Amino acid sequence: MSLVVLSSAQDKYQSVGNLASSNGQVLPSSVMAPGIQNPNQFTNNINPVMTIPANSEVALKDISFYKSAAVKVGINVNMAVWIGELLRSRWGVASNLEMRETVSTPIRIPLQPGNYTPSTFCVMLENMLNQYISYPDLFGNISVVPWSTRNDGVNKTGYIFNFDRGLIGGALVDRSADMSNVYACPPSKNNFTWNQGTNTYGASANLFKDNIGVFTNMPLSLNGGNMTWDVSSCTSGWRISLTRPITPRFAKPRYFSSGPQLSSDDAGYADIVLEYAMRTDNGYTDAENTFRIFHTVYDGATAGGTRQHFKEVEYYKNNKTHFTPDLDSYWVPGVNPVAGVGEDHLPMYRDTPTTLTDLGTAPLTVSITVSGEDTTVKLTRAATATPWDDPEIFVMTDSRLCIKGNAVLGARTPTKNRFIKPIGTSCQALYPKISLDTSGEFATLTTFNGINTDDYQYPLDKDAGTGGGGAGPHFPASPTGADTTGSSYYGRSRLGVQRSEIYSQILYCDKSKPYNMGIPPATAHQKQYVGLDGPDRNKPPVRIGEGSPFITDPAVGTGSQAYVIGLITMPSADDFDVKRESGVKVFTGPKGVYMIDEVSDVSDLLGFANTSFVGQTLMGQSYLYADRPTQATSAPPTNTPGSFFGWYVGSTSVPKYSDSSAVFVRCPTLTHQSYNFGKGIPSKIISTIPKSVIDSSTSYGEGFFAPNELTYLTLNNTETLNFNDLSIELVDKNERIIDVFERNTTITLHFRKAK
Repeated sequence: MSLVVLSSAQDKYQSVGNLASSNGQVLPSSVMAPGIQNPNQFTNNINPVMTIPANSEVALKDISFYKSAAVKVGINVNMAVWIGELLRSRWGVASNLEMRETVSTPIRIPLQPGNYTPSTFCVMLENMLNQYISYPDLFGNISVVPWSTRNDGVNKTGYIFNFDRGLIGGALVDRSADMSNVYACPPSKNNFTWNQGTNTYGASANLFKDNIGVFTNMPLSLNGGNMTWDVSSCTSGWRISLTRPITPRFAKPRYFSSGPQLSSDDAGYADIVLEYAMRTDNGYTDAENTFRIFHTVYDGATAGGTRQHFKEVEYYKNNKTHFTPDLDSYWVPGVNPVAGVGEDHLPMYRDTPTTLTDLGTAPLTVSITVSGEDTTVKLTRAATATPWDDPEIFVMTDSRLCIKGNAVLGARTPTKNRFIKPIGTSCQALYPKISLDTSGEFATLTTFNGINTDDYQYPLDKDAGTGGGGAGPHFPASPTGADTTGSSYYGRSRLGVQRSEIYSQILYCDKSKPYNMGIPPATAHQKQYVGLDGPDRNKPPVRIGEGSPFITDPAVGTGSQAYVIGLITMPSADDFDVKRESGVKVFTGPKGVYMIDEVSDVSDLLGFANTSFVGQTLMGQSYLYADRPTQATSAPPTNTPGSFFGWYVGSTSVPKYSDSSAVFVRCPTLTHQSYNFGKGIPSKIISTIPKSVIDSSTSYGEGFFAPNELTYLTLNNTETLNFNDLSIELVDKNERIIDVFERNTTITLHFRKAK
């Protein structure tokens, strides 16, 4: 009597030539209007109306479709991400490190339970990675897509992961002009001013502890990020530091003690964490202003090794012959050095702390630069002939010099407190903090390479807006009336659903073996620093244009890399023991095993069958920022050995897809009646699509079904039936819309007079 053809793709709703999303699925060609033309739920209409005679019936004649693979994620499914030192030799392939010998910890990534298509699974996975990975330069810069959307000619199955460090054009971004949020900690000590127009910080109190300002806009980039202050107007003294995210309520970590006071006016100041601090003032034991560097560490020699405290970095106690080449080769008085023009390393191996008299003039600027685990501190001064000739830049400490090729073990495994501690997972989010000695003096922030995003959140304190007293600046209060964790891993260790688990990991990073390893021949050495490899692997700096110091032996061997990104895809419960050391949960086990509680076996789910650790340099392509892949190109990036700027990796096997449920065709706008006894309800189902038709060997792809014998259902229309729209829904046995169909669904219905 009548054939009716229905299609989810309709010309009047299409937007040809634009990629868009339909039901969360990225379509490769013309785009269908969401909600109207989903391939699993759509409506067609006709004008004028269609007329069906009385006493008619309907049957499904055929259906064609494209079924996506089904991805099912259960509850309590977790993966993990590793960012840090590779647990195998940097110059070989043997696994030679236990995880506890590093300053990194795995970051657990919970996966949201649900039923997904590959496209929607990628969306979920990408969102969770970007939410939980707290490394500043990676935050929000991770993408996950089905291999078919890239079509790069290399990866031909599963998913493609792209960890992009976010650099654009090869340049770090100076965000000093964006530092608008400066808060007093504690809030009652708000005796400072901040002029954002001139980036000038001024003191209105004569004690360091009374004018402490913390900048909360963004953390420093760990990819060679630099913070520089002009202190030429601070003749009395200053303290410039980088700190973990703190609030008035969480002003210091647990197990923190001030230790030896920094000077006589430090009461109360030491409760606020200076992760890395540089200072000069008249309040110390020296007769002259002295450049002192401190860091916050656990150290067995103080407080019984059970608490963090401030410890001086005795950068001046290194020996010039500890370095190869001899650091004297970088500076000969009166002669411009061949390498490292404009820098002097003499302060690093003087017998006494560097003073203003040593420099011949007060410093003009101070700077801290971080690269992976490495930290460099520099001072500049005006040119003077005595006591040292030019150059004008003095390197106070540079952990990049502690590399393979140095002459003695003491340099390769640096003596504790001779260099600033390695940057680990516990302190990867670093914010500026400053205080001045004298009212009326000021310092100017000239450079701050903050991460190039505004999405990295600082924790909010529920009590910050009302507590602390004083009428000056306060930390922003939480709009929800509850403490918020912010984006950093350390912030999440104090608050949030993963608090106890994370804090145990953070605490162990702080108390880590790397800082108290007892490496022979003496017990005062710490681990080897692991910095970022860069465009030129023959020198430690990570940024193009950094020219000093030149190290003749490569910092990282050809084709390998020390500092990596990795996916942990299998549990390691059978490979490690859990015990407690000084109240901290410790994982001990074989070398090369990335150990973490509550990691599920997601290797098949992600398409890395029988692979427990998917690591940079081991798989995929590492690339420099100039080679970063974009959605505008399908080609994979150039594999650049030793690069940490980006990592691009695809699945090595077909991911595990779940079995499909039986599919039923439902037409809610017709007047027929069927019954779903499984649900105990009347229904509008008109036909079933056998699983044998849907499930091929791959369980997805194009499908077609035409029953050998049509099954008609009466429309129960005693009179003529008129309608101008029909709706089609593809549902499961529980009458829920099935979200595994993509592209276009076409259905043919046959109407006839009932026999």
